Amino acid sequence: MTEQMDDVREEACATAPSLPAKTDPLLVTCALIPAASLCMFYSFVLRARFALGVWPVPYRPDPKNLGFELHHEAVWLLLEAAFVSPIAFALCAVVHQVVPPLRQRHIGRSLVFFFVGYAMLWLALLADPGSFVEWLAD
Repeated sequence: MTEQMDDVREEACATAPSLPAKTDPLLVTCALIPAASLCMFYSFVLRARFALGVWPVPYRPDPKNLGFELHHEAVWLLLEAAFVSPIAFALCAVVHQVVPPLRQRHIGRSLVFFFVGYAMLWLALLADPGSFVEWLAD
């Protein structure tokens, strides 16, 4: 009887899905900053579109004069953070490899999120469909 129970337990353990790897919240935050800044930027553009009734164009209207001061400042803060995030992400990744208790945490998922988000941010800023980056920077 106990042999059968042991066999059932072994089979259940062998087929059970493994738990997700531990991730560091600071590393995930650094990884998601580029995508968050892109979302914040385009939400500001959409908000301006809904308020104006037309898509904003460079120099008309000035983004600072729309009455969305907090949103405008948040866009600039996240865009600046996105350009500093590679340094922060690299430092966090190095610390994870040097500090023994943190070495058990996996950084692969965060690395993918970071590179995909950063590539999307650069593509959007360089392609600049609608000249929205120029509109924000005027």
